[in-house]
Amino acid sequence: MRSVNLDHLRTLIEVIDRGSFSSAARQLNLTQPAVSLHIRALEERFGVDLIERAGKSTTAAPAGLELASHARAIFESCERAASSMKRYREGWVGRVSLVTTLTTLNYRLPPVLKHLQQVAPGVELLVSNMPTRDVVEKVARREADFGFVMLPIPESRLKVTRLCAEEIVAIFPRRARDIPDVVTPEFVARAPLIMEHTRGSINAFVEQWLARANLTVDPTMRIGNIEAIKTLVAAGLGMSIVPLAAIGLAGKELACRPLRPEIKAAVGLVENEKAPRNKAADMVRPVFLQLRNPPARTKSRATE
Repeated sequence: MRSVNLDHLRTLIEVIDRGSFSSAARQLNLTQPAVSLHIRALEERFGVDLIERAGKSTTAAPAGLELASHARAIFESCERAASSMKRYREGWVGRVSLVTTLTTLNYRLPPVLKHLQQVAPGVELLVSNMPTRDVVEKVARREADFGFVMLPIPESRLKVTRLCAEEIVAIFPRRARDIPDVVTPEFVARAPLIMEHTRGSINAFVEQWLARANLTVDPTMRIGNIEAIKTLVAAGLGMSIVPLAAIGLAGKELACRPLRPEIKAAVGLVENEKAPRNKAADMVRPVFLQLRNPPARTKSRATE
């Protein structure tokens, strides 16, 4: 099959849009005979009439309208291709997709992502957040290159790299009375508890922590956002159990206490080793691994 001349297709679009050969010629900086030649070549190529001529005016034949629609799609695809090549010319390396828990995204990743922007400006990073179990499935299905999760996870399909410990603490309103020095499952079972939503990793850790003491708790509230949980606790509506890294500036309004026994958790990086290797992912991985050496943490007990 003979190739279609793109210049001829562009001429067809202009003739249809402008309604005359002469207007199309002026727009394309061509002579009118040249425009007529382009249209005739297309009509001969496909064996159909594309333009209906009536004196100096023209209208598109049904076949012309359909061919023009395909031509517009071709030119849009060409523009996207040119844009892609321009990115490579300007240093674009590739695209990397990252899925992460919201806690890690909010409290640990911002300086890492900023550093990545500085050292690998040619990498396009796509970031989205979801609970740990969804992060694992996304990476396992090769729908994401990397995932940040809360460890441990019952997962053998992925490469798991432990990055840093995630201390889990109990939080109370800053001026609450009779806060224990350490918080036990027995204490939590008697207290009004504000907890993360049921798909969250912290919720799973707390339920396991309580179960080991043969206890269950029915939280007074289940909230999907730790910032909202901290606000509710600071307002005196209950206690909660959250990662210490999430306390931040809200620590001035909260009292933190360690758990006994501890909940042993960590931030981990998950990858699918069966996924194809690419240069962009190889550039990003060492930056993510910098979370192995996080800044020193604050003390988990608030000053009285």
